[in-house]
Amino acid sequence: MNLHMNYTHTGECVSYNDLNAIRWVFKGKGDIQFNVYRDMRNATNANWKTFNPYTNVLWLKYLMTKISMKGRLKKKLSSKLFKSKITPYINGLKNYGSARDSFIHFFYPPSSS
Repeated sequence: MNLHMNYTHTGECVSYNDLNAIRWVFKGKGDIQFNVYRDMRNATNANWKTFNPYTNVLWLKYLMTKISMKGRLKKKLSSKLFKSKITPYINGLKNYGSARDSFIHFFYPPSSS
């Protein structure tokens, strides 16, 4: 993840990088990070000036997937908690429009009554 390619706004000022001008980002291979950039391009219709909260969901899924794949941590994550809560959360992230919505659902799941 490369934070110099981010989007931010304060009040009426919007600062962003037009990722369409950085072609290698979309041609990269060998890491799921490059899939995230391609997915972001699809989610934003290649319009980087407009904020799209779903791009945060894509990065959240990327980070959680990468963390779960790491050596020593991977062994700890094979626990019952990880299998019952975290893995379904990662797999279900694509169903949320924003990282905020995914957190709310994870920490405050809808009651089944």
